[in-house]
Amino acid sequence: MKRHTSRGFTLVEVLVAFVILSIVLVTLYDILSQSLQRQSRSARHLGAIFLAESLLSQVGVEGLKVSDGANDQYHWRVIAAPLQEELFQDYLGVELRPYVFTVVVLWDESSDSKRISLSTVRLISERQAL
Repeated sequence: MKRHTSRGFTLVEVLVAFVILSIVLVTLYDILSQSLQRQSRSARHLGAIFLAESLLSQVGVEGLKVSDGANDQYHWRVIAAPLQEELFQDYLGVELRPYVFTVVVLWDESSDSKRISLSTVRLISERQAL
């Protein structure tokens, strides 16, 4: 009598392989989706930092401009406050006062709000402050 030897996979082996493959694919999908979410959050955070730095570079140039603004992703507020009451005089005799400029940028991320705040100190002449 001849024995019949099979060279293929059994149904159980194929099912086990599919289960292992599905577990690996689900894990990879989860890792990829978390990575994309983190990248998106990081990009929004970096965009808020760039916006705040851009707004800070403009403050004090044309006097004390306190402003609010918004675009499709961010809301911001520029705040100016005197740092101290005494005045300084520059080499031309112009009276200067130090002001703290703060930019607050807000944005929504998933179900909570995020916020970043940057500050700088600028010397503003009394003429510009008026």
